[in-house]
Amino acid sequence: MADREVPPDHALPQTGVGLAMERILGPAFVTSPNYGTRVTTLMLVDKQNQVEYHERTFAPAEGQVASEICLELSLSPEK
Repeated sequence: MADREVPPDHALPQTGVGLAMERILGPAFVTSPNYGTRVTTLMLVDKQNQVEYHERTFAPAEGQVASEICLELSLSPEK
């Protein structure tokens, strides 16, 4: 989710926004002055019903982590 590499032009989709915008939107993590990735979330659940939740919020246009939440909890088994 943090990949900022711009794909080559031939690998970009043609969604009608123009090549310049396709280049901005191409990476998994988008950074631009007017548009970009704001939050990424990861949730892991293992076979023992242990849950890890990670959420990062990013500063607008900078792409720097502004805050991070990490939680761990256990789920009750189904009855």
